[in-house]
Amino acid sequence: MLQFARLIKTIREHEFQNNRHLFYLCENVELRDNDAIVCDQEFGVSPFIIDAKSYSPCKRKRSYYTNIPYEGKDEECLDAESCVKSILEDDWMHPADAYDSFNSVNQPFIYKANTFLASSSRLDDIRMLKVKLTDNGNFQRGFYSVSDREKMMGFPVGYVENVVKKIFNTVEKAMHSEYWWIETFPFDQEDVENLSGLGFKYESSLEDNSPVPKIKIAGREVGSNGEVLYYFNCDEYSKHLIGNAFSIPVVEHLLTPLKKVFESCEYDNANYHFAWPPHCLV
Repeated sequence: MLQFARLIKTIREHEFQNNRHLFYLCENVELRDNDAIVCDQEFGVSPFIIDAKSYSPCKRKRSYYTNIPYEGKDEECLDAESCVKSILEDDWMHPADAYDSFNSVNQPFIYKANTFLASSSRLDDIRMLKVKLTDNGNFQRGFYSVSDREKMMGFPVGYVENVVKKIFNTVEKAMHSEYWWIETFPFDQEDVENLSGLGFKYESSLEDNSPVPKIKIAGREVGSNGEVLYYFNCDEYSKHLIGNAFSIPVVEHLLTPLKKVFESCEYDNANYHFAWPPHCLV
C-alpha cells in the first residue's frame, strides 16, 4: 500500500504529467495505530471507511484512500432479507432466514453473509453456510458456491470461475500429452502467473484412484521456513480470488462522482444490473 502511495507521488511529479490532475483509489483492510498514521502521511489524505453491507448482500469493511470527491454514503435502501433471497437459487436460504421462518421465537437476525475471505481455512467455514429444507423436514447444509459469491460481490456469474476453470483444464490436459508443452499449452509459466495476479506454482496429485492428475495451485502465503502454506483446487482457487477482490458496488459508488468530470458511455455487452433488488431486472 505504501508502495502504491509512493507511485502516485512519483507520477504526479513526473514531467510527462504536465501538472494534470491525477485521480487515484486504493483499498485495504481498516488500518490502525502507526500503520494508519504512516499511510495517511504518504497519501496526504485520510481514508473513508465503508462497509459493503450498505450496498450488497455481504459484509466487507475496508479503508479507501482516494482523492475522488466523496459524496457520502447513500441512504441504505437494501432489504437485507430480500437481498440474500434474490441471490440464492434452488430453495437455498440463509440459516437465519430458515430459523426465522420455521421457529416461533421472534428475534432479529442478520441476513447478510460475513466477509468472504481468501485463506484456505476460511473459504468454507461455518460463516459461509446456507441451508435447504428437505422433503423429510430436515435442513441440508451447504456452503456459498463460487457463483453465489460472484453475484454477492457484484461480478457477473462466471467472471472468475470460467477463467480459473480454463487455466486448470489447460494444465491438466497438458500433463496428459506426450508433447504437451509444444502442442497443448498456449502460454508459458510466466504468462500463467500473470493471469492470476498472484505468484503460484502447480502441484499434481492422484485423487480417488483417478488416472487423471489433479492440479492444485499454490497461494502466496508462506510459512517461516519459506514453504507454501496453502494449495487450492479449482473451486477453492476461485473462492480464494473472490476473497481478495473488491466489492464492485462500493467501487461503483466511489467512482460515480467522476461522471461529472469525464464523458460517460455505456458498453453494449456490459451488464449494469446487480443480482439483488432494487438493481436486478424483474
